Amino acid sequence: MRSGVRVTKPELTELILATPADHYLVVELSADAILKSAHYPTEWAVAEHFQRFRPANRVRGLIVASRQELALPDPQGLLNECLVDLLMLVARDESGIPTTATVHLRTDTAARHKKYPFFLMPEEFSLPVPRGLHTALLLFNGTTDKSFIRETMKLAADAGYRITATEMLRTEMFTRTGAETLGKRLADAEGFDTVIFARDPGGRAIATLSRLSGKRIITREDLIVSIFEKRADGQSGKLKAAASATGRERLEHHERSHGLSRITGGVGARGPGETVQEERKRSLKVRQRLIRTALEKERGRRENQRKFRAKTNHPTVAIVGYTNAGKSTLFNALVGEKVVRESGEFFSSIDPKIRLVSLFGKKLFLLDTVGFIEGMSKGALDAFEQTFTEILNATLILQVVDPTDREWRVKKRYVDELLDACGVAVGSVEVLYSKRDLLKEHLPDGGDKCYAAQERDDIRRLKKFVFERLFGEGVTPQ
Repeated sequence: MRSGVRVTKPELTELILATPADHYLVVELSADAILKSAHYPTEWAVAEHFQRFRPANRVRGLIVASRQELALPDPQGLLNECLVDLLMLVARDESGIPTTATVHLRTDTAARHKKYPFFLMPEEFSLPVPRGLHTALLLFNGTTDKSFIRETMKLAADAGYRITATEMLRTEMFTRTGAETLGKRLADAEGFDTVIFARDPGGRAIATLSRLSGKRIITREDLIVSIFEKRADGQSGKLKAAASATGRERLEHHERSHGLSRITGGVGARGPGETVQEERKRSLKVRQRLIRTALEKERGRRENQRKFRAKTNHPTVAIVGYTNAGKSTLFNALVGEKVVRESGEFFSSIDPKIRLVSLFGKKLFLLDTVGFIEGMSKGALDAFEQTFTEILNATLILQVVDPTDREWRVKKRYVDELLDACGVAVGSVEVLYSKRDLLKEHLPDGGDKCYAAQERDDIRRLKKFVFERLFGEGVTPQ
């Protein structure tokens, strides 16, 4: 759907030269023209411009010209959240003349960049379209929230998809006519085999789109379930992922079904009149029943473990938080060994990990839990009932928050609401702020509960805090 971006160099040069030498110029591009421009006196004002920016299908590229090339910590993140294919950073000399241009392109899941002398750079920037079973068009239907967009792009990458194109849609749900129109348009599009909806458009719309486009149609929820299945390495995690996937499949089947044949088939009967839909429904019911039975056995095993831990009279500390906040890293640091896999991917740990650890001569159980994420359906949350039970029975809950995330307050509030719905007492939750070493602004809560997992002094301070919170005793440093 997208093939490239053209930069009209003479027009851009004129805009740059007309901008005061000590100002920042921001330009928005369509596929072949400059849409609008604005200049600002400070870098802070440029940051506010991007905060106000809302993704639109017409905007394909962004250019920032400044006295020195603007230093961006995450060009890929900006490309993703703004849904643009090109980001150009132009440096100017003291007189305001452009000297160099660094061009970042969004191709599949990775940003690629190249630096050019400004007047020698090309005007056409083509975007190669990768092909294969895991290429996808990502449709943002009914949302322009950049945090949600950025998170969905990362979910798609972690699930193994290469995003070859993105598009904004005004509506979240579709009428029959709307689904048919979009389905026919998708059928003619090339460069991807899968279409991902950021918000679920409804089972019937998905069925219509799949039939008319000939492409696989999935949603953000499917990405989450797919990652669950890929990450689960223990029996408990695999059962949770299977339960979530089967529950979602049954819901979609119910919405897509057009009824039974009236010849002889019907509920409870299997004859020549049974449709493919009824047969599939029967198969899903059997599969869900088997998974439910296995989950009951797993629930019993977990309950026996909890009873054993209760008999020891050792307190339990549960680590919770939004996915990718740093829970597993903290767990490993407190245990003193690498028990859980750490990564920058979502849901790096699906199976709860429990370890008996000693803090200053006192024993306690430490529990690492799966991370939460916005948009998980009730079915997905229900599959993690045992995780919520473990949290509810914990003596102390450490909620890990990543303050380097611009949306950390929103994500913290989301986790707060989940814990409250689970019945967790507010007094049993302590909030900790990770990645202190990456913070450039003021530290949340005065910095007392901020830490860097690789700093031994920070981890020792946290251990003392947990010890005193649990046992009400001071700790003498050793």
